[in-house]
Amino acid sequence: MTPHGFVGAVLACLTLAGCQDPYTDTERGNARLTGRDERPSATRTPAAQPRGDELAPSPRASESTPPYHAARARRGASATLEAFCGQWANWRWRSIGRQHRRLAELATGPLAEQLAAQARQAKLDQALRRDRLAMRGRVVAVDLQPRGRRGRAVCVTREQEIQNGRAELGGRHRVYLATLERTPKGWGVSRWEPQP
Repeated sequence: MTPHGFVGAVLACLTLAGCQDPYTDTERGNARLTGRDERPSATRTPAAQPRGDELAPSPRASESTPPYHAARARRGASATLEAFCGQWANWRWRSIGRQHRRLAELATGPLAEQLAAQARQAKLDQALRRDRLAMRGRVVAVDLQPRGRRGRAVCVTREQEIQNGRAELGGRHRVYLATLERTPKGWGVSRWEPQP
């Protein structure tokens, strides 16, 4: 080996010895020198957290419709109207079949039959599951004019559409016209007309 080759080999060894693996934890060595730990903490880089409808439902969250007792709600025309309107304005893709069955319990005549059929059909609706559709709302006002065994009513809600766990901004008011009838089981909604 020539003197130049030997010197070159020594320089190459010294250079390689001075190089560090970029994947080793050099920050620990720096932390020993400075007295502080400069490693990124777990709180600075959180893992992507599930949000919206990606979250596993809690027992109460999966039940998005307001609670009610059908027999108690049907005792009075106003209670029936408010229960029906509250159920109508709150549903989730996971529970829309149950929500339609509840609406059918509060309805009477052809409307009850139609809602029961929709409850069965909701299980087959692929768009509900695919888009994770839901509606969240609250009853803002009701006006009821019962006359004997039959009454006309107006229900106003504030509703917010939800798609893939994300709610539309602000929401909007909706108006519904209804007819209520007294039956042997109590009051029931016989006509329900969402207004444009």
